[in-house]
Amino acid sequence: MHYSRLLPRLFTLTLTLFLILTIHASAANRKLNGPMPPDGDVIDHGFSDDGRYVVYIADENQDDVMELYSVSLAEGNAVKLNAPLTSGGDVQSFWITSDSQWVIYLADQDVDEMNELYSVPIKGGVVKKISGSMTPGGNVIQFEATENNRVIYVADQNRDEQFEIFSGDVQGRPVARLNGDMIAKGDVDEWFFVSFDGQRVVFKADAEMDERQELYSAPITGGPPVKLNGPLPEGGDVGFFLIEPEDRWVFYIADQDQHGRHELYRVPLEGGNSVKVNAPLTPGGNVQFVRVSPQGGRVVYEADQEQDERRELYSLPVGGGAITKLSGSMTPGGSVANYGFQISIDGSRVLYQANQDQIGRMDLYSVPTTGGAPTWLTAGLGSGESVFYGRISADSQRVVYATLSRATSIINLYSIPLSGGDSVRLNPAFTPGRYVNALDISNDGQWVGYLANQDAANAFELYRVPITGGKVEKVNDPLVTGGTVQHFLFNPKTNQIAYRADQEVDEKVELYLAGDAAPSQTKTFLPIVRR
Repeated sequence: MHYSRLLPRLFTLTLTLFLILTIHASAANRKLNGPMPPDGDVIDHGFSDDGRYVVYIADENQDDVMELYSVSLAEGNAVKLNAPLTSGGDVQSFWITSDSQWVIYLADQDVDEMNELYSVPIKGGVVKKISGSMTPGGNVIQFEATENNRVIYVADQNRDEQFEIFSGDVQGRPVARLNGDMIAKGDVDEWFFVSFDGQRVVFKADAEMDERQELYSAPITGGPPVKLNGPLPEGGDVGFFLIEPEDRWVFYIADQDQHGRHELYRVPLEGGNSVKVNAPLTPGGNVQFVRVSPQGGRVVYEADQEQDERRELYSLPVGGGAITKLSGSMTPGGSVANYGFQISIDGSRVLYQANQDQIGRMDLYSVPTTGGAPTWLTAGLGSGESVFYGRISADSQRVVYATLSRATSIINLYSIPLSGGDSVRLNPAFTPGRYVNALDISNDGQWVGYLANQDAANAFELYRVPITGGKVEKVNDPLVTGGTVQHFLFNPKTNQIAYRADQEVDEKVELYLAGDAAPSQTKTFLPIVRR
């Protein structure tokens, strides 16, 4: 996982008072980082997928020199992973491979201001450069490690300011360029997808005409790329795209048939004829967004297909077939929120946000992926309340959502079964000036964690509560005056939480582990994560 990009969603607003008992989750939490200089800080961290290691970035040895460390949760000693850095060099970000054996990191390790890729065993050991020889001024700007330990990256490696896409591996073997020859002003876009079997890479580039983004597929080890989109009109471009989980099809949105009218197309992953899959659009209508069920089988798209500016949801089989409208009848002026839906991990239901029944507020609805009557999850909202965030738990059982009252600026967190039922408020209400500013759900779907200035107006602390409701537990140890918890992550395999806080010294952010190493209560569900 690329932890510099996978942060819990933040939201900040004011809340009002409601008294609730809070208990501390641990007598004393464990510090994971080693001794740091007075101004040292931990700035990023993440768990390995097996839950046995935490990797973090910190200026632990020298102020303002960010380096990479790994700590075994069983053994407890932090190990520096990166090789010595050149003067001015820093580690920028990292990715832990899915087998939990390697860490890929981006750093200007050898030349200041030249960001290159390196691999190192998660336990520490020999560092290997992954990216190829870089032209002066060149930098890696995006990367991803695949399940078969290939590393795909975008860089202006061969020519300064011309970005191309390359494939290497964790062992540092010679890299292969995946794009073909491009015009002088051509670039590969940062956004790319790797097929689920790890055999192909799909990417966009204005390879043939400047500013005309087209879609390509190439073997992950190198070879001639294949253009996937059909001919584009003048001014036409490919926008969002994704690969479906069975690796047969690529879905993409493009104004392929008419400039300015964005529609949804399907094309074989290895190339072939592209087929439009959306129904005919009303004048001015466009397809805004698309998702595919994580289990395959269905594709869901958002479009103002029937009436301009009225976005609705539609579903059809991945391989083609009858289109079913998922969203319910809209009140005049109603619409699904932009990018306002998600599909449960088990593929059974779609959660969407819309002002479907009442103008002036957003509600949450749940509907079977194959169609049926939508369930209005938040029908019981108070006057002036609106939903501004919703998320399905990884076990596909519940939805955690946040509401805002326009009149009072009060925020509340709720949980409700995905298929509908009774909702339960998870957080206490607060006095004015108290509010939640981050939340996350454990991978087993049992716990919700959140940050709030619940007990002290000027200190955000970490709490967790059962997803079905119950007593709120404070997770962090007591904070020094001025201290605050900045960020947290659940361990994917246990009940532990790693959090960053200036807990002991104000303005000195360190890394702590809370909770025991007992396995999670239920099977862990790891969602497929794509940019």
